Amino acid sequence: MFVWLLENVIVRTALLASASLCALLCFGAGEARSSGFFLQEQSAAASGRAFAGDAAAASDASTIFYNPAGMTRLQGNIQGELGLYMIAPEAKTSDRGSTVSVGGGAAQPVGGRSSDQGFDPSASGNLFVAAPLPQMRELWFGLGVTVPFGLKDHYALDYFGRYDATQAEFRTIDVAPSIAYRVAPWLSLGAGLDVQRADAKLQTALPNPFAPGGPSPASDGLFEASGGDWGVGFNVGVLVQPTDRLRVGFSYRSGIDHTLKGDSSTEIPGVTASAQGVAASLKLPDVASLGAAFDITPALTLLAQADYYGWSRFQDIRLKFADGTEQVIPQNFRNTVGVSLGAEWKVAMPWTLRAGVEFDPTPSPGSNRSTMIPDSNRTWLALGVSYDVNEHIAIDMSYAHDFSAAAQINRTDSFPTLSTTVSTKGTTENSSNVVGLAMRVRY
Repeated sequence: MFVWLLENVIVRTALLASASLCALLCFGAGEARSSGFFLQEQSAAASGRAFAGDAAAASDASTIFYNPAGMTRLQGNIQGELGLYMIAPEAKTSDRGSTVSVGGGAAQPVGGRSSDQGFDPSASGNLFVAAPLPQMRELWFGLGVTVPFGLKDHYALDYFGRYDATQAEFRTIDVAPSIAYRVAPWLSLGAGLDVQRADAKLQTALPNPFAPGGPSPASDGLFEASGGDWGVGFNVGVLVQPTDRLRVGFSYRSGIDHTLKGDSSTEIPGVTASAQGVAASLKLPDVASLGAAFDITPALTLLAQADYYGWSRFQDIRLKFADGTEQVIPQNFRNTVGVSLGAEWKVAMPWTLRAGVEFDPTPSPGSNRSTMIPDSNRTWLALGVSYDVNEHIAIDMSYAHDFSAAAQINRTDSFPTLSTTVSTKGTTENSSNVVGLAMRVRY
């Protein structure tokens, strides 16, 4: 029986994971995000309550991402969830006097447009499968396929911040085999392995120091770099239920280091053109979450959560080229703590309503904030609904909107080989609309 279950779970999981991976690899990750470019959007139900109590809710298979220990609370012989997100960002980046200087000479205006930027809507998705060991429901196995980090922005080649970034894309695909065990009726432990693929692309304009009248959009060159890497991390979780009405959960996701290897090209018309290999080192943050869920009544549950993000690991993007040269792009992110409150109300079968609010401070300091990662403090408001089609299938839907405070961009970047220094000064205002849809199955 044990061998049969393992084979059955492995086959089903492999088929679903393969299909989901194919879909996920086609998806991007938009400007919507939590704390920097970490994506909390891994469950439509969780999104509907602004991710409040994710570490303690343990109501569906997405607990594999938020707290693997929660699998022991699931019902049935196998649970699965397939989720999709549509992210529609809006951004406005304005110039506040950006300048460029050549050879230590006088600074002159960068020039270029200062207007709304065209961030296109993009999609993301996730997949979860969980099953218990027959005759031993205290032990559960699961697999999660998610996109935990993502960033995608694209600016016009003639805007004022073009020497900072004109295009930036970053995405991770995370495959997490997980396990959970109920040690006692009130205590469960969980753990998982994070096998993570990271891919990135960066594009910036290059100032032409030999252009008559100084650098301008018409005389600019272009730098491009892209690469990918596999990394491995882990996650652990604890779920405690001191009373029948209260659950408290804690989870921890380790930081993962990536060295993305690929190619780069540099071209300034009439000046230089080259192509060579490049490697970029990148340290992603660890994340610790403490959540609680309290059942006021059998129909009404209040939830709360605090999330710690170890963004101080992300101090720079370090590019090492095949010719031995190096370029460092400072970021100097700082650690942050986000908090959220939410509620779920089982109105009447088959409907469940939910709502939540989250405050999410930015890890990006004003002295190093860039147009590549135009982050600012965010407040999320969210609504959600679930409909139980039957005892085996349920549909989750959510809508979230973030209100972001205006933030200043103040960067100074040097181009030593071009004897040029650029001061990018601007203001960024961002917001996002995020729609989530998921189907849950249980047998």
